[in-house]
Amino acid sequence: MTHATSSDGPRPLLCVVLAGGLKASPLQAACPVSVLDLPLASGVSVLSALLHRVGEVATALAQRVETIVVHGAPVPAPRDADAPAGVALRVVEEARRWRGAAGVVRDAGEHAPPDADVLVLEGARWFGTSLAPLVEEHRRSGYGATVARLPDGAPAGAYVLARAALELVPARGFMDLKEQFLTRVVSTGGRVRVHALPAPGSVGLRTRADLLWASRAAGGRPDGGSLVDSDAAVDPSAQVVDSVVMAGAQIGEGAVLARSIALRGARVAAWSEVTDAVVGPSAIVDTRGMFG
Repeated sequence: MTHATSSDGPRPLLCVVLAGGLKASPLQAACPVSVLDLPLASGVSVLSALLHRVGEVATALAQRVETIVVHGAPVPAPRDADAPAGVALRVVEEARRWRGAAGVVRDAGEHAPPDADVLVLEGARWFGTSLAPLVEEHRRSGYGATVARLPDGAPAGAYVLARAALELVPARGFMDLKEQFLTRVVSTGGRVRVHALPAPGSVGLRTRADLLWASRAAGGRPDGGSLVDSDAAVDPSAQVVDSVVMAGAQIGEGAVLARSIALRGARVAAWSEVTDAVVGPSAIVDTRGMFG
């Protein structure tokens, strides 16, 4: 399955960010806010880091990239600064819950020109390398789909699809992206290409440990250290070890927070010890380290 170049310029590129899903990940289940709003580095959220990669693609191709974030619950709250130059951002709610990833992408891309390419990204993921080579390779190949993989061979959470290939997705009903859609592309005579992302590749942000690892990598702290927002209140006597502390969180006198995430408005009480936890605004840790 090949696709032609537009006569009036480069093929359009649409980016669809999948930020919904039928079942919440362990990290999302523990957070009252969207994983896309969690911080990875100072002033950098999961969403803004992802959009930075889309901006690199826009720059490399010298064209505007319409980007649609399709979410379930909770609703991500992007800031004005999240969309870099060349990226036109829209945030929309998943219209039909039982569509599957391929169905969601088809619905989001219905308005795209027939010769467009569609960059599909898993929203709850940190990409540690540029995605521009992935898109460029897809365009050179003319294949129906190009799938990114990690250095160890695992899926990398990024795909480039020919808009025409999305016609294989039914207008109603469920279709998975990896197994069902790609299998149908091949069975109907299309071709699927695999593109290897260089290290560090990407990491899915499904657990607290995933986010802490990505935060260290994104923030240049490979040997450990914590990300503490300048608007968090951390008592000088408190110990914060390998953790993420968001704006508005309070870490009390003598408290210990280790390998944990303190969300906006969280409170860790004085002299408490919290390890391997996500502390939300309604979860107050008492002096015995229990949630109350």
